[in-house]
Amino acid sequence: MTSLTSGGGEDAKARPPAASAVPACFNATCKGVDPKDAGCGDGAVTIADDWVSTMHVEIRYSSRCRVVWGKLTGARVGDTMEIATSPSQRQRATVITGHTKYTPMLPVGRQFSTQVSAVSVKGDPEHDIPAGYTLRVGADQDDVGTKSSRG
Repeated sequence: MTSLTSGGGEDAKARPPAASAVPACFNATCKGVDPKDAGCGDGAVTIADDWVSTMHVEIRYSSRCRVVWGKLTGARVGDTMEIATSPSQRQRATVITGHTKYTPMLPVGRQFSTQVSAVSVKGDPEHDIPAGYTLRVGADQDDVGTKSSRG
């Protein structure tokens, strides 16, 4: 009888690694790239976040790609978000459909600071968020490792 599990062998050596095993970019080559498309979302952590009612903004960090990006949930179509790092790199994103949006990534060094601003453009009267309300959060290298790795 033949075992259904492989012990490795030549077939295992010939197979390429899973797509998520190696990110598609690293640091500067990730600038402007979608974190999920690049594989940088795997193992990323939230290093800072804040809420206003149902709107939640996060700064996400990937040590394997050495990048940051913003994540906005509980948003409405038209809401915007911008992430900035020092000295003057920026990426913007606008919610087109749904309630969640990510900014493209920005590279960071070992020492960095970053800020995310999310704007509820039309507001959300049902959840007491006025039009134009801005939710801001900031982080730096000292925040890495102090938050969880959720979504």
